[in-house]
Formats: sequence, structure tokens, C-alpha cells
Amino acid sequence: MLTPLSSSGDDGDASWAVVCDFDGTISRIDGTDALLQQYALPGWQDLEARWTSGEITALECMQGQIAMLRVSSPQLEQFAAALPLDETFASF
Repeated sequence: MLTPLSSSGDDGDASWAVVCDFDGTISRIDGTDALLQQYALPGWQDLEARWTSGEITALECMQGQIAMLRVSSPQLEQFAAALPLDETFASF
């Protein structure tokens, strides 16, 4: 889910957004995996395998995977807005 928020700056322009990854809880797909599949450099799956085998921590895995992303802010916003959400989940 992507929600633009106004900055605390004097100009009042929206300068950042909050993106929540629900890992299939609210969305019908894992948003992080879908993002990585679409926009990450090759090798992100290797980090995933190292994490699941216990070789690296979840933090190390995520930091490495995020560093592999090649996506612009507009692309990220469009991607997040298009994530399919569970219709039965109550809006908040």
C-alpha cells in the first residue's frame, strides 16, 4: 500500500511515501518478492537462499536485496498501487 504524506517542510509538498509490505497477509502476493522479481539485479535469490539456510540474518538479506533494486520512485509507486489486495480485509 502506498500513501503519500506531506513533509514537515515549509512548502507543504509531498516528499515521501510509506510502503507497507504485507507478505501475503493483506496482499494476495508477497510484495517484496514480486518487487525483487521485477526490478532487482540477478543474484537476489542467492541472498534469499543464504538467509533461509541460516548463513546470513534477515537484515543482511534484506539490505543486500534492496541494494540490488533498480527502480525509480514513480515505478515503485505504480508497482505498490497495483498490488492486489485481499478484498475481505477491512480498510484502514
